[in-house]
Amino acid sequence: MTTRRLIAILTLILLAAAGVALAQTPAESAWKVLDAGMSDSNVTERTVAVRVLGLINDHPRAIEMAEKALEDKNPEVRAAGAEALGKMGSKGSIEKLQALLKDTESPVVMAATESLKTQVTPRRTKSTSPF
Repeated sequence: MTTRRLIAILTLILLAAAGVALAQTPAESAWKVLDAGMSDSNVTERTVAVRVLGLINDHPRAIEMAEKALEDKNPEVRAAGAEALGKMGSKGSIEKLQALLKDTESPVVMAATESLKTQVTPRRTKSTSPF
């Protein structure tokens, strides 16, 4: 996916969050672009689309799409799916991430491992203590 296309996706997501109303909402446009990227025959296009999903927090459709990427024939896309689910903090995807630990490709296993660590390790909050 080109940089221009990635910027377009991010812009649409930001417009959707701002609630700008058009004939087709920015959110609908963004999902269409992501759907197109996910179904593209080009591995790079699919990988970038999946990585963008990691920027969307707590959205069932984004989680579903990232989980679908875990089944992609290309290991780069599967790894991106695992990374996206980790960034989303999708606790409902733990079993699917655990299944990736048996993948034959080490980058996929490593991505799944890192994502699982984010699921079980509490996030540190900013401390006000000087110590």
